[in-house]
Amino acid sequence: MPRERGRPFTPRFVQQSRAEYEEGETPRPWYLDPKSQNGGTFEGSIMYGSSGFATDIVDRETRSTQYKRKISDIEIFPLYYRLWVPNAGEYALLALQTFGQRSCVGRFQTALESGFRLTNSGHRIVFNPVAPGQIASYQAAEVKKLSLTKRDYSSDAAENQLGDPGALVDLGVSFSAKPRSHLGRLMSFASRVKPSKGGSVLEYNDTQFDEATAEIMVGGKRRTVTLVGISRNTGKFDLTDQVQRGPNGMPKFASVSSETASIFADIAAGKV
Repeated sequence: MPRERGRPFTPRFVQQSRAEYEEGETPRPWYLDPKSQNGGTFEGSIMYGSSGFATDIVDRETRSTQYKRKISDIEIFPLYYRLWVPNAGEYALLALQTFGQRSCVGRFQTALESGFRLTNSGHRIVFNPVAPGQIASYQAAEVKKLSLTKRDYSSDAAENQLGDPGALVDLGVSFSAKPRSHLGRLMSFASRVKPSKGGSVLEYNDTQFDEATAEIMVGGKRRTVTLVGISRNTGKFDLTDQVQRGPNGMPKFASVSSETASIFADIAAGKV
């Protein structure tokens, strides 16, 4: 993203972005709620929602109806975003939060790309996930645990018929280091754990796995990062155990912001 074009565009984008997408008969509205701008750093919440069924909202302790939800009511979830446009160079950093099965990554990227193209003729934004092995300070990180996952694995192929016959399950295999030890350095795993020629999979014991994640130690913190993953997980940093949650069960904005700023600093200081 060229600096002279990206900088003026970004504040307009975060202040004006409002859209609604339809998926079948279910409206999926989203809009941005900017929180702060500090130099080239923009952060806030993507207010993302979906409609549901007409139901009663009941207090779980008293079992009394608190609200009769209408079919037109929409649940809104705040999903954190952070966009950093440096003073020089032609790249920027973008972080988008997912929460459970809720994600607005594709919609946000589409809006950002199309908006930039409209106002900057002849230029476009390309999104490239940052692999952990590309971050210099992560390359020597100790790998404490390696996990492999195969999605939609047929239980018929599993010993003792796991699940109902013919059911699809997620198969996982993990390797954990002994206390005060590690499985190796991330740079070693990043070079060996790669997608096969047939697609985004890797093979172990004659089983092709879709995903590989590693728990590593960086700056005294344990982080879970994706080495190989399906498209929606590529470049994913799992902050489940790092962020604090509020009384509503949602991650606190300040906590997510702090962790994301730390990761951005690692990337900007040692991106190869």
